Amino acid sequence: MALFIVPVVLLEPVKPVAAYLTATGHVVDGLMVLIVGELLKLLLIERLFSVSRDKLMSIPVFAWCYDRFCQGQDWVASLQAWQLMRRWSSNAKHAVQ
Repeated sequence: MALFIVPVVLLEPVKPVAAYLTATGHVVDGLMVLIVGELLKLLLIERLFSVSRDKLMSIPVFAWCYDRFCQGQDWVASLQAWQLMRRWSSNAKHAVQ
């Protein structure tokens, strides 16, 4: 689990850099740095999780938390409002294409 700290530690300084750029008038550059940094961090963490998922599931507390997280996702996906938004999103996507 300590492996997940590496992307966070390496990419966390992106936020102050983006804030500095934004504060000095380089709003677009600041937003781009923030967006790219956060997406890269999420990508790395997701990749690490997919590679080490089986090993992580052998930790009982992690497996319990992950199960609760999946139950929460399933609950949200079953909500009528969520399904309506997914339908609207799909319709908008098809309209654009």
